[in-house]
Amino acid sequence: MSYAILEINSKQFIVNEGDKILIDYVKNGVKNGTLLFKSILYKLEGELGIFGKPYLKNYHAEVVITRECVKQKKIIVFKKKRRKGYHKTIGHRQKYTEVKIINIVKNKGI
Repeated sequence: MSYAILEINSKQFIVNEGDKILIDYVKNGVKNGTLLFKSILYKLEGELGIFGKPYLKNYHAEVVITRECVKQKKIIVFKKKRRKGYHKTIGHRQKYTEVKIINIVKNKGI
């Protein structure tokens, strides 16, 4: 079993190769475009675990964008001040980008 802990936009994900995850919206992302993430906190290879301080220097994750913009379910925000007649309803739908982890590899020659 091999997995890694990846940090993307201050959020941590436990991923294997081939996993699909939702990350915060990438504005200039194109479908089937590739991205490189160098912020790997931990990598497990067989029985050996490698920790970074805070990141692993010689590793990076290659990901491909599978869906550009995914909207989550609407979140309703309701504000009210009691006995004042004030109430306000606002809705919000967060945008995400769906990516697939291609591989987590060690940099060559660095």
